[in-house]
Amino acid sequence: APSQNDGREDVSTDHSSAVALGRRPPEQLLDDVRRRLLNAIVVVVAVVAIPNVAGSVSRTTQIGFQPVMAFQVGSVAVFLVLAAFRRRLPYRVLAAAVFVLIPANAFAALMAFGLIGHGVLMIVVWATVVAIFSGLRWGMAATLVGVVGMAAIGFGVVSERIVWTVDMNGYAVASSSW
Repeated sequence: APSQNDGREDVSTDHSSAVALGRRPPEQLLDDVRRRLLNAIVVVVAVVAIPNVAGSVSRTTQIGFQPVMAFQVGSVAVFLVLAAFRRRLPYRVLAAAVFVLIPANAFAALMAFGLIGHGVLMIVVWATVVAIFSGLRWGMAATLVGVVGMAAIGFGVVSERIVWTVDMNGYAVASSSW
């Protein structure tokens, strides 16, 4: 029988009646939405990363081969495998891969190319993704890791412990950068 709450559904946390009626509890629905979102993120990153890494590797004519390029190619290969097998892989494996590969590429780009390597944008995207899938506290922790990592790299650059061999002005105006 419906509850006496102005015609609204019963909002109690006992989901046994929902399960008995063939409906799934909200927690399971949320898990399904997160899984679909994560699958979509893995596919989008895999697809978008291909032309980005191709552009990065094409810059070898202007700046020479950089070790970060091999890391980027390897990361794209991992994302392509994840995308291909996303329905078979456990949620935690996909989430861990996204949570590790995005900041690893971001920090590698910052160390190799500084601010023009788009690492800051990747850190912001990463912290947002972590917050969506793991909650606000983990998102804030990811933000803190990102800020501390960027500050450490910035300190390394300012103190000349990190020195770039790439001509940053040439990199910024190269046709392959645009």
